[in-house]
Amino acid sequence: MCFNMVGSFEFGVHLLDIWAFREIMAGRLTERERQVLILVARGKANREIAHELQISIKTVEYHMTNILGKLGARNRTEAVLKALRQGLVTLEEIWGDDKKSDMKNYGNP
Repeated sequence: MCFNMVGSFEFGVHLLDIWAFREIMAGRLTERERQVLILVARGKANREIAHELQISIKTVEYHMTNILGKLGARNRTEAVLKALRQGLVTLEEIWGDDKKSDMKNYGNP
């Protein structure tokens, strides 16, 4: 019984270390990772992101793996939401200048 409690305690401490590490790393997205995440938030597929940033699809996938890991996200949508909540990207960056006018007219015929 004592072993289980010690094991559980160590496991809990390890999980806290992982969460703390993710929190630290989330604030350290590279500029390229931020660019990829903004394009993901705009609904771009990996192929479109690769074309726009003039990088390979494999490089986009590599950046996405890093982004998901740093943010502790399970998918692209969760990564964008966590990045918005943490202030790593803004709605203005996602919408861009061309989208601002679209949003002003949102819901208007």
